[in-house]
Amino acid sequence: LWDIGLLAPVQAGLVEQASPFLHALYGAPLATVHLAVRDGIPWAADGVDRAGTVHVGGSIEDIAAAEAATSRGEMPARPFVLVAQQSVADPTRAVDGVHPIYAYAHVPAGWSGDGERAIVDQIERFAPGFSERIVASSSTGPAALELHDANLVRGDIVGGTNDPWQLVGRPRLALDPYATGVPGA
Repeated sequence: LWDIGLLAPVQAGLVEQASPFLHALYGAPLATVHLAVRDGIPWAADGVDRAGTVHVGGSIEDIAAAEAATSRGEMPARPFVLVAQQSVADPTRAVDGVHPIYAYAHVPAGWSGDGERAIVDQIERFAPGFSERIVASSSTGPAALELHDANLVRGDIVGGTNDPWQLVGRPRLALDPYATGVPGA
């Protein structure tokens, strides 16, 4: 899990000095969707329209099944989706009744698909008529997220899985875990 051995000094040094940082386990990759939605999301449940962040997944069993599927390398038809309704906190973000919406779902590692349809369909389950209000959308899969930002390795936005070892030893197990060994870095 972790490379906690002493690093042998080498002339180039950079790869070897980075070695302890390269053994972390990555978290679940994401597919993201940015949407422009006329009159916001028509949630079926009262009060959801006042929440800045909404977790969309159904029952705890539905969410567990979706997350288990992604862990097995399968894209669930009904993924666990997180939805951000930015105009709830800042109404000026909605222009002429069109609200910005950001949503994402976990997808299987190495997945190259487009998650927009699955994400929109999952929101539609809890907000009938939602898809009819979408006036524009842009989706990004894991590979494109990493291409845009090298810190989002494999589309992981949390910088590694949150297992017990990584919670204690992140970013590496050492007395000074953030020291890189590179002067000035």
